[in-house]
Amino acid sequence: RLNVTLTCTSCGSEIMFRQHGIVIDYRHDSRMFGQLPLGTSKLAIGLYEEATKCFINQTLRACASMCRATVEQVLVDQGYKEGNLETKIDSAKSDGLLDNEQLAVAHGSRLMGNRALHRASDIQPGSALAALGAVVSIIDHILVG
Repeated sequence: RLNVTLTCTSCGSEIMFRQHGIVIDYRHDSRMFGQLPLGTSKLAIGLYEEATKCFINQTLRACASMCRATVEQVLVDQGYKEGNLETKIDSAKSDGLLDNEQLAVAHGSRLMGNRALHRASDIQPGSALAALGAVVSIIDHILVG
């Protein structure tokens, strides 16, 4: 095994890899996890892109935490600035911004992020990938409908 640092030819970000062969070809793109809709704030986009970089680097607790932060930022962007994330999600549901399915997805992202932040729990790759998909789903529901 050989630790290798690669630089994305698109954005210049450096990513650490373990090389197991002789050829490495890598170009990350957050769109591989889902495209955020037009109208997503720059701050929410930045948080989401950081979450994708965490996933790519297999820092899965950080990925789950950043997904949680992205959900919260999107709600703040929609005017939900008071209370904790649970309150923001419930208020968005009460106001009709989130339906029952998106309510469950948002709370799932919140709980996974909380577990990663406060309990130092391991996050499995499939769960982190689901969290990235949840972020896209929530933002798409809010901004596109």
